[in-house]
Amino acid sequence: GHRTLTKYYALLERIHTLEKRVQSLSHLLSNEALQLFPDFLHRKAVLTTLGYLDESEAVAVKGRVACEVNTCEELIVTEMVFEGILNDLDPTEIVAALSALVYQQKSSDDEFDIEVPESLLNCCKRMKTIAMNLGQLQKEHGLDVDPIEYADSTYVSSTPTYAMY
Repeated sequence: GHRTLTKYYALLERIHTLEKRVQSLSHLLSNEALQLFPDFLHRKAVLTTLGYLDESEAVAVKGRVACEVNTCEELIVTEMVFEGILNDLDPTEIVAALSALVYQQKSSDDEFDIEVPESLLNCCKRMKTIAMNLGQLQKEHGLDVDPIEYADSTYVSSTPTYAMY
């Protein structure tokens, strides 16, 4: 009777309210997604240009290597590997070079008076160049990146803190 009808209307009203809520949330999500979409496209273009993705947008070998790198500087480390920058270094120098990307100690110049090998200095210069180029490439693809700030933020210094292990 009457009570069944009232319950039915209450249920319909609830369904209607929920549907409206779903609609408004979908709208919000789509707006947010649309705002992020250009950034996504720019980043994808950067990865394609660098050869991390192939023409069909599949992950290339370079991309797989970058996925294995667990620091915040996947691109720099991967570029170093593919440019063969680490090939001429001994293990201690490799650790010193990579530690510059992970940890930066603000030390005064007179604190360490260690002769830094030419090969390591050269490696750090090349790392800095890679960082600058990556920053420049991201800027050219429409991302809000300043190449110098990008290189500085990756802690790449041309004079590493080199400790004998």
